[in-house]
Parts: sequence; C-alpha cells; structure tokens
Amino acid sequence: MMLRSALIAVVGALSCGLASALETFERNLIFQPPDNYTDPRVLETQIDLYASQDKGRTWEFLSHVARGGRAIPNNEETPVWEPFILIFEDDLILYYADQRSSEHGQEISHQTTKDLKNWSDVVIDVSYPRYTDRPGMPFVTQLANGDYMYTFEWGGADIITPYSFPIYYRIAKDPRKFADAPDYYIKSTNGGVFPINSPNVVWSPVGGCNGTIVVSSNSAPLFINRRGGDPDAWVAYNSPEAGAYTRNLRIMEEDPDYLLIMGAGVLPPSTTNKVTVSMLKLTELLGLKQA
Repeated sequence: MMLRSALIAVVGALSCGLASALETFERNLIFQPPDNYTDPRVLETQIDLYASQDKGRTWEFLSHVARGGRAIPNNEETPVWEPFILIFEDDLILYYADQRSSEHGQEISHQTTKDLKNWSDVVIDVSYPRYTDRPGMPFVTQLANGDYMYTFEWGGADIITPYSFPIYYRIAKDPRKFADAPDYYIKSTNGGVFPINSPNVVWSPVGGCNGTIVVSSNSAPLFINRRGGDPDAWVAYNSPEAGAYTRNLRIMEEDPDYLLIMGAGVLPPSTTNKVTVSMLKLTELLGLKQA
C-alpha cells in the first residue's frame, strides 16, 4: 500500500479572510487531505479536505480539491496523490503530485482556498520537458529568514543513474511561487551521498543563527544543513530510525532540540510490517554544547 497523508494543526494567528472561515471551529483544528494508495482496483483518485475538532477522533468533510484516474504510479495513468498542506497569509495551500497532463508523466501542482470550500485553479510548481521525468512528493518548511524550502523527489533527474528519485529542493519567499525558484539537489559533503525517494523536511531553531534543516529520505541517514539551505553545506548523519517510505519528521514545539522520526516500513510492504518511532536531540546529533 502506498499511503501518504498530510496533517496540519491550526494553532497560530491567521489573517482575516481565512480566519473567518475557521470561526466555527476550535483553535486546535486539524486538517487532513487523505492520500490515495496504489491499487489497480481503485479506478479513481480524489483529494478531499476534512477537518477535526477533537484531535483526530472524528472528521468532517469540507470540500473536494482534485480528482484523477487510477491509483497506479505509472506514466500514462492519471492519478492525483501525495498531498501536503501549508497555511500562508490568507491562503490554505494544498500541494500534490499530479499525473493528469498528457505531456508529462508527473508534475507537482498546488491549489489554494480562502474559505475551505472553494479552490483556485491548478498551479504547476514543478514540471520538466522530458515526459518520463516524475517530480513528486512535495514537503514545505519555513526557514530562519522567513523563506520557505520546498523539497521533492525528481524521478529521472540526470545527476544519478540508472533512473532513480534523488531529492531536490527550491527556496522562495512566497510558497505559492516555487515555480519561479531554481532547483538545487542534496549531496552530502561527507561521502557524496544522494538521498533517494520520499523526502520530508523540517526546520529547528537549534544549531546557530540559521537553525538546522533536517531532510529525511527512504534510507536511514538524516541530511542536515545549518547554512540556510546552501547547496554546498549538506552533511549526512546516522539515524537510530531505520529507513522507511516517507518517514515522518517532527520538531517538538515544547523543546525544538528534540526531533521525532517515525517510519512504517518500505515498499513493497511485507506481511510483518510495523510502525517504529525514534526521538533524538539535535544538539547531541550535531555534537553541540547545550546552552
């Protein structure tokens, strides 16, 4: 099963328009756009928006976002999947992988809403001229200077052979305008390792004036950048959490020195799959003295 969902808790200040759409909800609202899983029996894929007011116990349908074809990750199929949500100014942004174009195997798109019901036209964030290229699996985090980092895998990128899915990223001041930002790829300065497949990215204020960017991939190591996303400053660190498909990363709000890593096995899944969780301190991982 290929399953990747994005959850976001609304706990900060919002601008007037989007805030007014949330007036009927509690402060700790959670949004969930369910992903679609790989199964040839699923003839249609759809990304919808749901909300929970009781910490995920029950859910309320809000709106349809995008619809596509069969849930098969092959070129010439037309599914939509791999959603991620971000709130920026007066917009709730939903990014997702999009195979609906006849001219591209896969692209990354986003749509926005101001009222949780009505969605903008599709905006293409990442697309390449070669049909067999497959950018996908977008994640976004905000950096120390207020810019946003957008990580994704690029199936077919020329930096590595044979065909694989190295992790790339873009940085922009406005997370609705990643299409205008240049591509950078991640390659560790210690060993020249490329992270491959299923990225996730988070940022912590720990580690200096730029804080610490943490990127996860399908393998065990974590890729760390303490220079604001400088492409020549990525370092690979060993992780206690085994490699897994789309490992979840979380910086603890109460103490941003703590990083949670959660994995749920690899693809294809085994008959004895399990979910595992590790917690580590960034200061210890980086060899820093605690203040």
